[in-house]
Amino acid sequence: MGLIDVLIGNDKKEEKKKEKSLLETLLDNDKRDRELEEEMDAYDLDEEERKQVKEGKQNPWDFEYQDNGDGIDDDDYYGEDD
Repeated sequence: MGLIDVLIGNDKKEEKKKEKSLLETLLDNDKRDRELEEEMDAYDLDEEERKQVKEGKQNPWDFEYQDNGDGIDDDDYYGEDD
């Protein structure tokens, strides 16, 4: 085995490390994207708000509470049971 074989072998190891690192990065990014989507769902963001969050301009919790239009606040739903 010559010097060239050793160098080529080392390059292959480096390529495998890079491929593994890239795969791990892609999986991490996918996981973060799913978690961000779940958080945006929890805050009930509309499409424009979601766009701002994805661009990094806002956090999911930075937006004002929006009434769902039924005239009942979430706090009032169970308030009159006593």
